[in-house]
Amino acid sequence: MFAGPELHWEGIYGHYCDVPVRPDNYDDEIQVKRHYEWTRAAMDKVRAGKVPYLWHRVLAVVAAMASSRTGSVRVLDFGGAVGSGYVHLLGTLPKHVAIDYRVVDLEKMCVAGRQLFGADARITFHTALPDDDRSPDIIYLNSVLQYVEDYRGLLTKLASIQADFILCTRLAAGDILTYATKQINLANKTLAYWFLNRSEVIGVLTGAGYSLVYEDLDDQEFNQNNFPEMYRIGRMRVMLFRRSDGMAQV
Repeated sequence: MFAGPELHWEGIYGHYCDVPVRPDNYDDEIQVKRHYEWTRAAMDKVRAGKVPYLWHRVLAVVAAMASSRTGSVRVLDFGGAVGSGYVHLLGTLPKHVAIDYRVVDLEKMCVAGRQLFGADARITFHTALPDDDRSPDIIYLNSVLQYVEDYRGLLTKLASIQADFILCTRLAAGDILTYATKQINLANKTLAYWFLNRSEVIGVLTGAGYSLVYEDLDDQEFNQNNFPEMYRIGRMRVMLFRRSDGMAQV
């Protein structure tokens, strides 16, 4: 499905820091409210016994596999906003599955998430990686790596946590040279944004002890006609990595 004529990005820059931004934070009132409202609407559907329509289907499948032996699943959602991934699991996994869901995001997103879920101890919100000896089953990065200046360092740090799986969805990566650009489709802001070379992402995680076990393209195709063809990726990417030391269980 083509997303239409709207342009989301503009300009080609050598590095993330070269991109002119205004302002450079994502969690303003507009974005926090948007995430809060659609996550709350999805939660209302779950409470009514319905399956919410969200974009975390691959996460739900991997979580189902990870929980099939033990009846429980632990997820670290880096950049998980106010917890829509958790809602998707609530609406799709069997009711007996114990979910431990930790979101890492910016302060205002975390505040909104805590307000939305209240005393639900199954989901917690953090502004930094939790200092926890228990490794999650899944580390989840949904449309977030492209907003991280040191994406290589982040991937290496997350790999050191030794989760069984690292799942990247809606990842702006392809058979291109890595470059930075301006995201221009959000109200009242311009953000720096990476388009990544897929082999580079694979190389970082392979070097950290993971193997690519699944790769696919997202349904939605974005308009990049204002870029030379060599810089276009067409569709975002889904990449699932499994810890390759033989310890991951499914």
